[in-house]
Amino acid sequence: MTIIYFVTILASVLVGDAIIHARILKTAIFKYIPAIKMHHVVIITNVPKTPQETYAIDFGYEGRMKKSRLLLVLGQNIPSEIRIRKLSTHHNSIDIDGALVHEWIQMTEDEKISKHTTDETFANIQNTEIKQFIERFKNWNDGKMNLYSANCQHFSWAILHNKPMI
Repeated sequence: MTIIYFVTILASVLVGDAIIHARILKTAIFKYIPAIKMHHVVIITNVPKTPQETYAIDFGYEGRMKKSRLLLVLGQNIPSEIRIRKLSTHHNSIDIDGALVHEWIQMTEDEKISKHTTDETFANIQNTEIKQFIERFKNWNDGKMNLYSANCQHFSWAILHNKPMI
């Protein structure tokens, strides 16, 4: 795999004979403070394959418990999870990014079934190039998160630069 095009928050990666577009959507860290958009969600799309498939993938701490937040701030490594969700490819909206973020938020609200949903989504990916690409990042940083050295922004950088290891 090689990167064939890169502009700030958009990358195209050649996987086999397919091109995978990856771009970052910045979302709120806390849903009760939506103006602080520092969390990165990566949108992955196969181009020019038909039918087009779009997936969102992000990296965060497992379980989203308050104790984990404190450990993160203190610089501790804590268990992480990668969330993968299949998104609609057709949005009847001028603000496509806003529609994708809204769909992502709705799909990730139920934290209790998050890992199950990710495993199910990954198992049902039909496009082999997208599946191979995502597979490279499923165990990024050995399943550990650190607020200062291995967070969602580091993860999105790794995807855009096609570097599955830190």
